[in-house]
Amino acid sequence: MRVASHDCPQNCWPRSDSLMRERHAVLTTRCGSGLALIACLLTSGLGAQKVPTLDAQAVTAWATLLRTHDMRVADTLAVDVAMASRVAPLRAAAARVIGLNRIVARYAVLRGMLRTERDTAAAGDAAFALGLATDSVSCDALRDAMQSPGVGNAAAWALGELGARCGDFSALLGTVRAPSVRASLLRVAVKWSPFPDSAVAGAYRSATSTSERWAALYACARSRRSACASFALSASRDVNAGIRDLGARLLATSLQAPVDSALDIARLDSMLSDREPHVRISAVRSLATYGHVAEPPLTRAWPLERDANVRVSMAQSIATVATDTSRLWTEWWTDTTHMVRRSLISSAWQVGAIARLQAASGDTLATHTDYRIRLAMIEGAASRNVDAQLQALLPRIDDVDPRVRAAAVAAIARATPAAKASIGFDSIVALRRADSLARASSPDTTTRPVTAGPASTTPEFYERIVRTVILPSLAGQVPELRIATARGMIRIVLDGVRAPMTSDHLSRLARADYFRNLRFHRVVPAFVAQGGDPGGDGSGGPGYAIRDELNRSGYLRGAVGMALSGPDTGGSQFFLTLAPQPHLDGHYTVFGTVVAGFSAMDALTQGEAILNISTVPP
Repeated sequence: MRVASHDCPQNCWPRSDSLMRERHAVLTTRCGSGLALIACLLTSGLGAQKVPTLDAQAVTAWATLLRTHDMRVADTLAVDVAMASRVAPLRAAAARVIGLNRIVARYAVLRGMLRTERDTAAAGDAAFALGLATDSVSCDALRDAMQSPGVGNAAAWALGELGARCGDFSALLGTVRAPSVRASLLRVAVKWSPFPDSAVAGAYRSATSTSERWAALYACARSRRSACASFALSASRDVNAGIRDLGARLLATSLQAPVDSALDIARLDSMLSDREPHVRISAVRSLATYGHVAEPPLTRAWPLERDANVRVSMAQSIATVATDTSRLWTEWWTDTTHMVRRSLISSAWQVGAIARLQAASGDTLATHTDYRIRLAMIEGAASRNVDAQLQALLPRIDDVDPRVRAAAVAAIARATPAAKASIGFDSIVALRRADSLARASSPDTTTRPVTAGPASTTPEFYERIVRTVILPSLAGQVPELRIATARGMIRIVLDGVRAPMTSDHLSRLARADYFRNLRFHRVVPAFVAQGGDPGGDGSGGPGYAIRDELNRSGYLRGAVGMALSGPDTGGSQFFLTLAPQPHLDGHYTVFGTVVAGFSAMDALTQGEAILNISTVPP
């Protein structure tokens, strides 16, 4: 994924106005992102190039390659046939399969592609695959590839996967002149141990592009080291929102000298009125690291703040900022947004202010009419001394909501054996099991039958994906998903070439109405919005898993990825990337990109309903 401007890095945020956001999204999605080449040409006017076509032999070769990848076998014949194709995207797919399936016997082929492959996209995927393989024999080839136009960024990422095994970071960085490749290498600097403080700080000082400066600051922020601390104040005033955001993060007290704390707090205070919500969120989080002295700035900012996710961040930070007698507990409870209240409850439990919050609510929170509030109270109690909370937790075992009952039992299970014995916990669990069996014949509102069913492994199944997903994508008929929410429509362009099986899988679920009335069960401001779990707690799915289709599409703002609990565990849960997250690159399948509906995406809060997801074409 690339942006149109050479100086605006992959991690630049667009201007605030919606038109610029949409134009930025279209260009970053369709240029160099693995989507159909023709789509890029139509939207960005890069000139006429030949669109690859597939004959019957190529269709069979690609289908066989998909099956090889899906079955995780080292089928060198399938790879060799694909590598011999005149179709560059098929050769690129073969390169990725070598890395994903760890086909050691063909690593030399990947190294050869770095020297001889004329298609830069395919050569880039060869470099990416060597990174997936973490093949240290390829270090020299990857170092050389960093100098190759169109391949250098992928080679830099791959070197990051290998880290110090491929040499000293400073020496590697010194061999690179292209600003975009230097930025790519800086983004993975945290993979080196020890962290190359002086090299990263020096790169920031000498940077000739915004992308390099952003990457250097990002590396420092990820490392949690103070290498860039001296640049934090100037970065916080930068014209680029992404730079300001990192400047705010670097102003956290753990990264700054105590002598400068008053100046740092004053700057963070002023950043609470930044025009970008993500910058304000980072300012809130950094302010909270200064403890009680941050209460006045947050008190002033609260009534002026209208963004729900910024307020959620404030509520999450109050535990380190306010005392248990602070008036903030009373004032902030007047916000009826669920996630604000849930965050306040969690914070109140942390500092022993739950009684204060109870008084502010004028209600008994443990028996609140909203089951989500009751859940939050149980979670808060479980985070403290559970033995001391047993009498409060016991009544919730008989709650009318099954989610609350389950949470109460799980919380009590964390008590000491003596405490559990005192209330007859084993008998309670036995009764609940019997109750569960009695309810087994009733519909479970937390799960959902999957009419789409798991994928087949027949040759015909994979040929169908080639013909209905890959071929149309190559021809510019890029498939889409459209997420309907109360905030508006979010339009996603699928990567039918680099993630064809994932694109097909999600599309089949959408056509089966699988996502109707599910929720975004996890929204972390300035990070991700995750949804697609019928259980609503992050543990559910369709009852089967699909293979990862890792590719080098980056986790820029708007990237759509598969949520995982480990390798090859994708099901129905996906996430929208709310801000650039390069540390996710190459580790979670990117299967699409948001190209419209950024305002709706930004407005999502935890618990937001997915009204439905539809496909285009239907």
